[in-house]
Amino acid sequence: MSRGMGDVQRRLLAIFDHAKNDLVDTFELTASVYELKPDATGFVSVSEAELSSVRRALILLAKQGWVCGLRGFHNGRQCWGLPHALVLMERRGLPIAECLRHGRKAFWAAKRNG
Repeated sequence: MSRGMGDVQRRLLAIFDHAKNDLVDTFELTASVYELKPDATGFVSVSEAELSSVRRALILLAKQGWVCGLRGFHNGRQCWGLPHALVLMERRGLPIAECLRHGRKAFWAAKRNG
């Protein structure tokens, strides 16, 4: 039996709640979840373990219908957003449906609902 959402999932949902209608790439999300700071040159170093943890949490959130993942808009990186935000972007003419990788059901449900 599941014990509910983990810490990484809760932090991700808080980030999306703040980002509202924006897309955020996996690296930015990882840096935010783990509160990583830039080094002297301005780069943020993200470990494979941190990145993997965030990816797993995002995929679970997508399966549960909380977020959608797509590729192709931001430097070829995987980006994530709330389903209703992606519907709004598609209405502005962006080819969202073609780029979806995760959370298709949530996207189509949000599109049907308005």
